[in-house]
Amino acid sequence: MRLDRVYQCAQCEYELTGLQEIGRCPECGSVYHVPKGVGILESSWVHGKPQRSLAAWLRCLFAAGLLVLVGLLMAVVLGDATALWVTGAVALILCLAAARQYRESP
Repeated sequence: MRLDRVYQCAQCEYELTGLQEIGRCPECGSVYHVPKGVGILESSWVHGKPQRSLAAWLRCLFAAGLLVLVGLLMAVVLGDATALWVTGAVALILCLAAARQYRESP
């Protein structure tokens, strides 16, 4: 059976789409076995576009939250709220970009 989802070789990240479920990577020769999950990475990209992934979006929100916490810590240590405003603005842009990517992906 041929692969219909996007998988990559765990060793060299060669895209294995269209190949058999069990075999060797044409790029590096590493053995992969999709049914057992051996030697593969599941890619979040299909044909140059990101797939919709709630987990990826939640990771982005988590990173944005950490960014705001760093800004808060810097504001407390430095005694200036500028760091909080800057990191908050970057976190907001990060969240908006992630939401747009999630909404527009297939």
